Amino acid sequence: MQRGPHELIINAVTLVADFFMPSIMQVASTSPLLCFRYRPALSVEVLEHAAADGGQSRTVIALRGGNRPTDPGLMVHELGQLTCGLLGSEAYVARHGHAESAADLDSHAIVHADLDRDTAPWEHWLTRHAPPGLRIIMCSNDEAARREAVRSGHCAGFFPVSSLLTSPHLRMVMPPQDDWAAPLWMVTPPCDTMPPPVAEAVERLGVLLSRCLGRR
Repeated sequence: MQRGPHELIINAVTLVADFFMPSIMQVASTSPLLCFRYRPALSVEVLEHAAADGGQSRTVIALRGGNRPTDPGLMVHELGQLTCGLLGSEAYVARHGHAESAADLDSHAIVHADLDRDTAPWEHWLTRHAPPGLRIIMCSNDEAARREAVRSGHCAGFFPVSSLLTSPHLRMVMPPQDDWAAPLWMVTPPCDTMPPPVAEAVERLGVLLSRCLGRR
């Protein structure tokens, strides 16, 4: 079994795996000296480049959403805006219909993140505008579980609009709203602290992820 001498750990906010993974794997497939680790996380921490056990170097970067990170001593790269909509299965839309406004969600059911506070823009929106009849049918921090809940046809959920391309069974329940957009950031150690193969891979990854979000 072969493993490169450099480890690149990517701590990522939820919801972006199916959107970003093709770009990550494109870089991974052309970086033979690196072993990639992908860790979805609701809160992420960036570590400085360090030597790991067995002499393998380890570099941790983060894909974050929300306000611009202010970590001292780290590099922050703006990737673009993540556009999310309220999505459901074809069967769900057939039973509950589409929604154009918050009031239209009065008879709908939604799967939601299991958090003590709102972290995403659409969660802030939901807290402010949810009608009395909207049911939070399930809460989970497991993205795969939330996707399967939506696939079951019994609820809708907030996901990137790109999910409509990667999951043909999904339909738009409510289109993206202006205040649902979430800025995404890539946070890394300074380039001169990373081994050259890692720094090159991180730079290429930033370019590809920005292109995914419509930036050049």
